[in-house]
Amino acid sequence: MWGRLRKGWGCWGKRCNNFGVTVLIANVRIENYKCYLDTTEVELGHAFNVIVGRNDVGKSAFVEALSLKQISKPHRSLATLPNADDRPPAQSRVSVTFSLTAADVLSILSKQPDMALPRVDESPALLVERMKSILANGDRLHTTWTDGVPITTWTATVGQSFSQNFFRFQNPGYPAKVRLEYAGDATGSVQDFSHRLAEAARDRLYVFRAERLNVGECAAGGSNVLRPDAANLPDVLNQLSAVNPVRYERLMTHVRSIFPHITQVTAPFVSGNLARILVWSVPLSSERSDLAVQLSESGTGIGQVLAMLYVVVTSERPTVLVIDEPQSFLHPGAVRKLMEILRKYDQHQYVITTHSPVALSLSDSDRVFLVKRDSEESTLTRIDPNKQLDLSDFLNEVGARLSDVFGADSILWVEGKTEEICFPELISNLAKVPLQGVLVLGVISTDELTSKRAERVLDVYAKLTSGPSLMPPALNFLFDSEGKSDLERSDISRKSRGLVKWLPARMYENYFLVPSAIAAFLRETDASTTPPNAELVSSLLSKRMAETKYCGSLVATDDLWAKVHGAKLLADVIRELTDDRVSYDKVKHGLWFTRYLIAHPTAQIRALADQLSRLVGSSRGLA
Repeated sequence: MWGRLRKGWGCWGKRCNNFGVTVLIANVRIENYKCYLDTTEVELGHAFNVIVGRNDVGKSAFVEALSLKQISKPHRSLATLPNADDRPPAQSRVSVTFSLTAADVLSILSKQPDMALPRVDESPALLVERMKSILANGDRLHTTWTDGVPITTWTATVGQSFSQNFFRFQNPGYPAKVRLEYAGDATGSVQDFSHRLAEAARDRLYVFRAERLNVGECAAGGSNVLRPDAANLPDVLNQLSAVNPVRYERLMTHVRSIFPHITQVTAPFVSGNLARILVWSVPLSSERSDLAVQLSESGTGIGQVLAMLYVVVTSERPTVLVIDEPQSFLHPGAVRKLMEILRKYDQHQYVITTHSPVALSLSDSDRVFLVKRDSEESTLTRIDPNKQLDLSDFLNEVGARLSDVFGADSILWVEGKTEEICFPELISNLAKVPLQGVLVLGVISTDELTSKRAERVLDVYAKLTSGPSLMPPALNFLFDSEGKSDLERSDISRKSRGLVKWLPARMYENYFLVPSAIAAFLRETDASTTPPNAELVSSLLSKRMAETKYCGSLVATDDLWAKVHGAKLLADVIRELTDDRVSYDKVKHGLWFTRYLIAHPTAQIRALADQLSRLVGSSRGLA
């Protein structure tokens, strides 16, 4: 029987090309590790998987767990330790499903001279048919890891045996082919073929952390495969420069793109078989190797980038790169260039954590996960990248960027740059209310809110806040009422579902129409002559305020100060009182007036500060 089976089977994998191993992570689940009690199953995509969150929410813990080398660090919270003398479950578990191609399985198992297969079928011949299917079609490999060891491994096609009964097979096709010849039964604690698949899959997973890599020099062994910890980086660079100079120059081109000051990186033998990485910043034509700097004395990010780019440029097989907080070892411009380069090598899978997704340009094929942490545990929620593209459109509408808003608990959108700078001063220093994560941000043009585009802007925001999003969960708009009728203001507020609110005065500059404030401002800014006193300023304000230029058809009343065009009136009064020596600067001088009024508050500025503090409180659910 077995003779006929061997003859009919022949060599598996003959049709497989030399493309190599595709080890991609289909999903991961983290249990009882640090801040994670149970993530449930997180499905990763083939391209970029971006893990976004603030500091200390669990991004690095996710990376540690995904390395599959983590030591158990049980989750500690009231959920797992309701009493002080309780003990949590001792072991952390990370479950990972790898997606293996037929070439993967052939490449890995051909290197095994013998292997055990779980006895899921009573007949070895039936089990052989399952293995044929894996070699022809690939398979899903399910693994569970504890303390860096795969404690369970099984493939979807063969399945998992709980009986500890196995069939043993010899592989006379070793080391290039796969043939299986039945060699008897085995029982007990046996590592079957799937265990080897799991270890090989982990070897194709590279994790790059923010700390400096100790990879400046190493003993040369003639290898062209970078170790997962990148410890042999000098060796592989030395080999690549000698064996494949075209590919090495491609690597150098990428390095120079990210670090323009670097002209070359070499990895010569410095003594015996010791290879050392040297970073050049002088022209190669100078032939001044003595001016090259050792990698150990260079910036932290250079070693990280060299290792990453070596993997993506040289790997004959798709692999997984996990990059933890690239902004912590590269400046934003370098991060953007690195991401652009990685995009070109889309055969690889990337997992990237970041506390600020500014440098990461999202695409439809990317997957974005938002990490949040409460007092008990961290959670991961998948975000639709299309919604984040809508977010970018929305921010463009109001003149902001993701870097402006990411990380805020809520945003108070205001009229412009002056209000963006001055309102936090009123909230914190006059109303004495801490912002505590509330961001005050000026829009680029409130004119859009009077057009048909206003409904689109507000509708996009409503969609973004209806589910998981990088957008802060609470929002208010506070705008000037200038040029808008009562009907227009009411219509905009209605369309915004009450989010848009209005200053009591026509514009923020109206609050600066205080004679004592203007007199003090002129004493500080106009040193040419004796500045006018508050009485003279008051007289001029009263006279000019009633002019049609500033108040239109309004009738002079006690609250006329709030209805006139405050910015024009203030600028003209300052020019007149200084004979055009001083011109009012909206942003710079607006901050000066704000701070003066905080020190010498009027009833009107106190009322505005109270309004702002109520909006801030409502954004946090405090009012």
